[in-house]
Amino acid sequence: MLKRLYNTRFSPTITNIAPGFDYEIEGLRGLAALLVFVSHVVGNTPNLLTGFEPPETFLKVGHSAVLCFFVLSGYVIGLTNKHEFSWDQLRSYFRRRIVRILPIYYFVVIASIIILIMISGLWPSPGSFICHATFLQGITCPLLASNTPLWSLSYELLYYLFFIIIWVARPGVLITCSTLLIMVSVLPLVGFTHIGFLSVLTGFLFWLGGLIIALKFG
Repeated sequence: MLKRLYNTRFSPTITNIAPGFDYEIEGLRGLAALLVFVSHVVGNTPNLLTGFEPPETFLKVGHSAVLCFFVLSGYVIGLTNKHEFSWDQLRSYFRRRIVRILPIYYFVVIASIIILIMISGLWPSPGSFICHATFLQGITCPLLASNTPLWSLSYELLYYLFFIIIWVARPGVLITCSTLLIMVSVLPLVGFTHIGFLSVLTGFLFWLGGLIIALKFG
C-alpha cells in the first residue's frame, strides 16, 4: 500500500468530462462564505459596541471556512481540468481563471481604496497600488485596512499558478505533500519566520487535498 501511495502522481484519470453545475459544491461554498461573513461581523463588532467581546469560536470559524474554500477550489480545479496538459488547454485554463477573478477583484480593490480614502483621508502608497494590482497583498506588502480579507485572493492566484507546474510535471502525491509539510514544520525551527510564505504553503496543502480528491475520486 505504501508503494502504491508513493507511486501515485498528480495526473488526470478522466480525459473527457464536462462537469455541470454542482449544487453540493455551491452549497458548501455558500456555507463557507456565510461563516466567513459572520466571523468578520462578530470580530469587528467591538469597534461598534464598547465592551463587547466576541466569542473565540466565531473568530476561529472564519479561518476554518477559508481553508474549506481552499479545499473546494483545489477540487473544482481538478474536476474541471481532467485533460492532459497542452498549450490549448493552458490557454483555456487561463481564460477561465481571468474571466472569473480579475473583473470582480479589481472592482473590489478600487472600491476598497475609495472607502479607505473616504474614511481616513489617506491615499495608499504607489507600492501598495502595485502590490494589490499584482495579487501580492499580504505576502510582500500590508493589506488595505478597508479590506483585509483580500489576502485570500493572492493565495488563490498563487495556487492557480502552482497547479500549472503540477499539471506539467505530474509529481508524486506523497513526495509533494511530504515536502510541503516538512517545509512548513521545519522552516520556523531554523529561524525562517516569514508568515506570508509559510501561510501560503500551509494553505496550499489544503488546496492540494481538494485537488487529490478530484483527480482520484471526482
